[in-house]
Amino acid sequence: MLSDGHTYLNVDAQHIKASSPRLLTATIESPEDMMLLWDDGVNKIAAEQEDLLQELGLDGLPDKLQFRLFNLDNVKPIRDLDPIDIDSLVSVKGMITRSGNIIPDLRLAVFRCENPGCGHEMHDLVDRGVIVVPAECSKCRKKSTLRMIPNRSGYLNRQIVKMQEDPTNIPEGETPRSLLMYAFDTNVDACKPGDKVTITGIFRATRLRLNPRQRAAHALFKTYLDVVHVAKDETDKLFRPRTGAVSSPSNNCCWATKWLLLL
Repeated sequence: MLSDGHTYLNVDAQHIKASSPRLLTATIESPEDMMLLWDDGVNKIAAEQEDLLQELGLDGLPDKLQFRLFNLDNVKPIRDLDPIDIDSLVSVKGMITRSGNIIPDLRLAVFRCENPGCGHEMHDLVDRGVIVVPAECSKCRKKSTLRMIPNRSGYLNRQIVKMQEDPTNIPEGETPRSLLMYAFDTNVDACKPGDKVTITGIFRATRLRLNPRQRAAHALFKTYLDVVHVAKDETDKLFRPRTGAVSSPSNNCCWATKWLLLL
């Protein structure tokens, strides 16, 4: 994993299920909270393996390792996603029809006080795309003097991807349905149009607004998927790698999964 320059750990859901089915259920039902705990566990284990990293010839750890779950029991077609799946971890199978340009997604906003003689900087984490500007400077206590500094702020790569139903799952006489997805960081450019993939992610919903400048919103919601893991379907390819030529993600992460379950 680290020797390839990757900053994530792919963990097979079946390994977790074999040791603790309740832990897997909690991860699927509350992924936003559980992912943070898994990330902490992964980074804790990696920090304890400094001797192993030196044997592999690696200089050190990246800033943060990410936990990625794949191979869930229930892989759904797009048309089977229900409101009960909102804010839970789901696996969806289909074909990529469009991948957008890479755009910066603000995650850490930096503000600087414009009061003469102050210049104090403040930081604020962006939660679900909402930027909260501090009301006053924490140093000089002046109000409405803070201005965001874009080139000092922190960003992640973001990409809009569109998936369409697998043709084998479309009932006769029906039109194919599609799903909007957002890929972040290392999941950007993980797939391209034409790829058949199984994507694991968090199914989300957001309200539709009548006017972006008004606070009034529709009672209707639009749904999308925050991508956690991308697995390409290699069965339709004419040329395949020889057996044993490339190790599978599940084998690479088996030892790490066992360590995580012991925490």
